Amino acid sequence: MPENAGKIIWSKHLYQKIAGPITKFPQNVIHSSEIKKYYGNYNTLGKMLTINEMWYYDLWVKEIERSKAALQATLIVRH
Repeated sequence: MPENAGKIIWSKHLYQKIAGPITKFPQNVIHSSEIKKYYGNYNTLGKMLTINEMWYYDLWVKEIERSKAALQATLIVRH
């Protein structure tokens, strides 16, 4: 597996791990001020993981494009 693909999978997996407990809070508890602090941390971490995933995805796409160009190069040159 390419290195960047592993990083993308890691970001998605970690996001799923933090999203599970947050979605299980009851609606009446969500509006308390203490829980809002945790939601803020959750949102910040979620945004960072999403940005991380998008950044590595762009790197992966660029790496694939470079690989395609290398695969189309002539292997044997006659002089």
